[in-house]
Amino acid sequence: MGRDPANVRRLVRLNNQYAAAESYAKDVLTGSRVATWHETKFQRSSLPDKVPTGQKPVNRNTAPAVQVEMHDELSELRKTMLEERKIRLKQLLESERLQYEEELNALGLAIEKEAY
Repeated sequence: MGRDPANVRRLVRLNNQYAAAESYAKDVLTGSRVATWHETKFQRSSLPDKVPTGQKPVNRNTAPAVQVEMHDELSELRKTMLEERKIRLKQLLESERLQYEEELNALGLAIEKEAY
């Protein structure tokens, strides 16, 4: 058998070009994903761990001092508010427990308590 026909040679050449282009595109996409991952890790590393809902993160390296101070104050306020909520919830649960226990005692029933 002789040489391949021109259309077969052309098809093989085009297939090789497409394979090379796909390989290049895959390499570029992989590099892009790695770069994006590193960028997000860098951005998150220079920001506070938790940003309150509805607030934009503050980059402590480039933000004005007033903005950083405001962000710190809001973070502290958020922590204080959460602590107060926990205290009020514990008080509510304790009062409901006592009320339930009194209702059971009025019916002649009792809750078994474990001594710790």
